[in-house]
Amino acid sequence: MAYTFKNYTVRRTRIENSDYRGFVLKENGSLVTTPDGQRHILFLQYIDSGEPDLEWGRLKVDVVTEGEMVLSIQAFAVNRLDHGKEDGAASLEELLLSRKRSPEEKEKYFSGTDSGGSKKFIGCEDVLLYGIKGRYLWLCIELIGTGTGIISSINVDSPGDIMLDVFPEIYQEKGSFLHRYLSVFSSVFMDLEYKIEGIHNEMDLETAGSDLLKMFGGWMGLNLSGSFLGEEKLRALLIRLPSFNRMKGTKQTVLGLTEVLLGKPAMLVERNLLEYGDSGLYDVLYGSSPYDLTLLVNGGADEQIQSCLLFYLKQFIPVRSRVKIIFLNHCCNLDSYCYLDMNAAVYSGTPGTTDGGRGLDENIILK
Repeated sequence: MAYTFKNYTVRRTRIENSDYRGFVLKENGSLVTTPDGQRHILFLQYIDSGEPDLEWGRLKVDVVTEGEMVLSIQAFAVNRLDHGKEDGAASLEELLLSRKRSPEEKEKYFSGTDSGGSKKFIGCEDVLLYGIKGRYLWLCIELIGTGTGIISSINVDSPGDIMLDVFPEIYQEKGSFLHRYLSVFSSVFMDLEYKIEGIHNEMDLETAGSDLLKMFGGWMGLNLSGSFLGEEKLRALLIRLPSFNRMKGTKQTVLGLTEVLLGKPAMLVERNLLEYGDSGLYDVLYGSSPYDLTLLVNGGADEQIQSCLLFYLKQFIPVRSRVKIIFLNHCCNLDSYCYLDMNAAVYSGTPGTTDGGRGLDENIILK
């Protein structure tokens, strides 16, 4: 079946060039509402089809809301960016994307356009733009009310259906009952097409869904039954997992794995490299076997972090090796077995002011 079909997906760069208020733009291109105000509005930079009088079809906005929020969509199309331009007036691009103008001033252009058609939808995420014709499509998407909302993606199709063209011309009446009836099946078919075309994203560790990450970890021989990791750290671990598997049992793998799990580097002491010094003391501190490893981690002791490190490190260290994890606090305390000679002193600073009527003795240290 031959047909001409175009799909336009809105990415982060286009949103950056748009006028959005009451939203925060994330790295992945999604828009998240801010807690202030009840109007969260996006005047999207025009979508250029490159064809005059193009018939626009299906518009799908993926929105997740919590609370009492309503989605509003307004759309119109024109063949020229200076449509309706008067002498001395600014172009549509300057009018609709300028932050100096209020949303009320901009909304009148969505309702006052007649040559290319305009439409408004309330409470609908998946709509048909039938009747809107023009090279440039302008969209105004708004979340109204209290609560939180996330706009994760915006997709526009043209002409919106692919099944009407297979019928004889006498049945190809735009906007007829048959046209709208077949649009339902066209939408279902194209959603399946999108999933098939984007299946490679599901196999990419950087873009795969959280449900697939554990399956990928199992494919690569990683035991994830401990459920210690969140999605972000698990994704980072799986991305570096092939290199860890190639260098399994090495110092580089232990330090790299620890840095991924902790988000910061640690120090590793190998018992077999401590050849000089008090061997008895080394046995107490770092283990008696030459295969023992001691991991020095900055920060206070945390039982959950320790369990997580041991669980994953044991999957990459040699079989005979034992791992000891030592958390280094930010300060040291002297216990009962510390001695001071006649020339040593323990200084403990106390806060004070020089204008409080106090005297300075010979032991004052000024910093």
